[in-house]
Amino acid sequence: MEENIRKKKINASKLFAIPDGKTMLASLGVSDMADGWGLLFYNLMKYHQKIQDDRKQSSGAAERAAKALNKMDNKTVRHTLYDLQCKLFTNYFKLVMPSLQNHSECVNNSKLMADDVKEELHEILEQIQSVAKDEESRLGSEVTELCLDKYKALEERWTKLESLPELSRDKKRNSQPIANTNFGVRSSNCKASPFGSTNGNSPDLERLEHFVLMSRFLAVFFERQMLLVTEKVNKAENPQELGLSYDEFVLPFNNSLAATGGKRANLTMGPIKKAGRALKKAKEYEQEMKDGKKPSEINGIQVLSPSDYVIDFLRCTIEVEDPYLVAVVFSVLLKEEVATCLQICRVKNKFVNKKLPKHKQTNVLMNLALLYPHNADEFKKSGLMGEFNTLISGKCMMVCELQITMKDFLMIKRLSQSYYDITRVKQADLPNFLFMNGVFINPNLEEKIPSIICEMTDKKKDTHVSC
Repeated sequence: MEENIRKKKINASKLFAIPDGKTMLASLGVSDMADGWGLLFYNLMKYHQKIQDDRKQSSGAAERAAKALNKMDNKTVRHTLYDLQCKLFTNYFKLVMPSLQNHSECVNNSKLMADDVKEELHEILEQIQSVAKDEESRLGSEVTELCLDKYKALEERWTKLESLPELSRDKKRNSQPIANTNFGVRSSNCKASPFGSTNGNSPDLERLEHFVLMSRFLAVFFERQMLLVTEKVNKAENPQELGLSYDEFVLPFNNSLAATGGKRANLTMGPIKKAGRALKKAKEYEQEMKDGKKPSEINGIQVLSPSDYVIDFLRCTIEVEDPYLVAVVFSVLLKEEVATCLQICRVKNKFVNKKLPKHKQTNVLMNLALLYPHNADEFKKSGLMGEFNTLISGKCMMVCELQITMKDFLMIKRLSQSYYDITRVKQADLPNFLFMNGVFINPNLEEKIPSIICEMTDKKKDTHVSC
């Protein structure tokens, strides 16, 4: 091939001007080669600059990752909160000791008053909440922005994430399939649920219990469908092995940008949402139905329960470290060829929503319709109980939730949880929370280091960054 290039005096500018793969092979004098080679050479020429730019952008990824990792944990704040909690115990001990009375002693008139305890602890409690609030804010703004910049520095890869297509905003695809029952509905003819939980007094809750039951039945099937996607993405040599076109996915996979466990895409299944917790969300949707923001009926016939709008009973997260993979996973799901029983209903690309605060610009949230298997072979592999029913093949059984996010944002979320546990508690309930549980402190009042900190320390060692 090199000899042919020299004989024909083909210079670089001519190679870049070649219009297609067939012409490329002819120009190189190797027309007897398979057509695929011509397309490969052609694409290398066509997208040469893009690939080179990606290599340059990826070269500093390790240093940027180390910088972001070092910024996450704030040891000083953790130690401060631990010391303040120890002070709570110490001060209470000092207050209560004079009031203690042994059986052999005379009556002790030194009674400890509740108001005195409140007054003594008030300032410490305020300090604890203030410190936790400031650190939660730092993680959600300064640290999140640093991590966003780290990923955006991979400009060619980030561009694919930003250009995810908008899907049709069909309001009917924004709820669970409507179960036509005479229980768990708002109707004068509503009967008590056969589950016997509220005796018909709370149809919304009984409707939610129906979804929990469905979720437990479908959980294994949903997980198997999601595993088909992540395992395929993790094993593929390049995006084209996933059926994605070279024109749309020019860049190769970058295996140095690995998620947890060294995988490109790491799947975590969330717990099934409990009915009691979902009820609070259903009440919010009820108000939206009253305000006309959500429809109360479909096709003018079926009355919806606000519970039908809760669509995250079955949920999972795919964690990636390469922003390019957000678009890859999205496109694999959109094709419906790898996981044939998953269908995208709705997409919220929060990465590009500038109206959101920084700490929420960290994921793509998708709702997926989980379809009944299309044939007996799919049913056999599904993990579903019973026998295959051709009458309901391909029918939507439930709407589920998928979040695709980056590794750093999951770490920030886990770090923030300890501080959120403090800031979310009402002032009146804070003493009980801290005395009975607390954060960064174990039952013996020794300093406790969260598991995420240990994982981060191990990662710093791997990247040769000092702790």
